[in-house]
Amino acid sequence: MQISTSLKTKSPLKAKRWLAGTAGAALFAGTAAYVAWAARQAETAHPPKGRFIDVNKVRVHYLEKGEGPVILLLHGKGSMATDFQGSGLIDGLATHHRVIAIDRPGFGYSERPRGKKWDATEQAQLIAATLGQLGIPSAIVVGHSWGAMCAIALALEAPHLVERLVLMSGYYYPSTRPDALIMGAAAVPVIGDVMRYTTSAMTARVMLGYLHKRTFSPQPIYPGFSKAVPRDLLLRPSQMFAEAQESLMMVKEAERLSDSYADLKMPITILAGSEDGALKTEEQSVKLHQALPHSKLKVVEKAGHMLHYSAPQVVLAAIEEAAHAAKKGPAVKAPVVNPQAATPFTQS
Repeated sequence: MQISTSLKTKSPLKAKRWLAGTAGAALFAGTAAYVAWAARQAETAHPPKGRFIDVNKVRVHYLEKGEGPVILLLHGKGSMATDFQGSGLIDGLATHHRVIAIDRPGFGYSERPRGKKWDATEQAQLIAATLGQLGIPSAIVVGHSWGAMCAIALALEAPHLVERLVLMSGYYYPSTRPDALIMGAAAVPVIGDVMRYTTSAMTARVMLGYLHKRTFSPQPIYPGFSKAVPRDLLLRPSQMFAEAQESLMMVKEAERLSDSYADLKMPITILAGSEDGALKTEEQSVKLHQALPHSKLKVVEKAGHMLHYSAPQVVLAAIEEAAHAAKKGPAVKAPVVNPQAATPFTQS
């Protein structure tokens, strides 16, 4: 009788646990299916705007517009090449230049195959090979935020490809970044894979607006950005993985690259906003300028991290000045750029 009573008391508990486990598994499976469906829907609603090229077995997506000396644009973390279209920078530069804006690995429509760290140097090697296949011998290289680290890595890996550097709102020196660790959780093997299709996918939908406000602060989020960089594309698991992976490695990458800054011999223009909410300008851009006597520094007052939206004329003029100095041709007046009125990207 005692054995029978014991079984009776345990069976309902086991049944409840089984039901709870089954319900949990079904919820996770349903969420993952929804996230995968939403990613496919996002790509259908917002198809690629540019061209594709296979480079070292990696499919790279890039935008190209205009003719003349080449300007290469490298976007930041959590963005994509069309970011520069939303700010009007591509249209402005294409008046006098051949503009190439590359989706860095894992962002936009470029692949980010597993098996590589895809640190700044590995990305620079892919970018160098891409320029080679496009028949581009050299370029003015412009990098924003994490893209500035990739621009520096390219200048260190293949200095012959980089005529001049224009670095915007870059992260150049290691610092305490608890936010990077939190955002990087979705890149942890196995656990991160589950998170990107379940919890992270849901929380990112809530947090994305706050993150963009912080990035654009003290200015509002410009409509040109929201149109050019659709929210739904940023929430795809593939894009979230690339962003999380770069969040995890950013401090170590800054530490690693900073040991080689003295090897940068080409002219460098450093641009930053005085009110950058994503990083401290004094500890990053100002410090880099002090370490590189041949660099120029422009700190834009009351501007934040997204300089190409809040101060597009400053950015455009700095790039045009770098291009003019590199070619020693007649000076070109930068056209007026208005991010609020940015037009949809079309290939020329």
